[in-house]
Amino acid sequence: MRPFILFCCVFLLVNILSCKNGEKSKKPSASARLKTFRGFPPGIHGCSCYFSTTEKNFRDEKYIFVSNLDSLAYVSINGKVTRLKLASTTREPGTMDERDYEETYTDAIYTVVISLSFKGNVGDEVWWNTGNLRLFFKGEELDNVTFLGECGC
Repeated sequence: MRPFILFCCVFLLVNILSCKNGEKSKKPSASARLKTFRGFPPGIHGCSCYFSTTEKNFRDEKYIFVSNLDSLAYVSINGKVTRLKLASTTREPGTMDERDYEETYTDAIYTVVISLSFKGNVGDEVWWNTGNLRLFFKGEELDNVTFLGECGC
């Protein structure tokens, strides 16, 4: 009976310690970085913005940021594709006009601020843009990436 009780105590201790280690891995990293990801995430259909860090990445459909021009955006933080919600924009809702604007997206942990500069039309209802994407955690900037890409329908 005594070995059984000892075994149970060790088993419980190992489980408790492993749960605490799992919680630590869920905490955001102060060294978080924006990474590229391939293709469009679920929920992005029709009108959208999609940006890459280089023209080669753009041709290869490796994006640093994708949004549905409404309220959702996706970025990859340390290799994990993360869904964000629009918190604010200087763009008129439901419009795509030929001017620069800034948008802020958030989730429960991170904030992403995108500053977009209009460069010109590249097709019917398609606009070429450049800009800057900044990743924040608790007001501290963790990453700052320049991009290029398209917005359109």
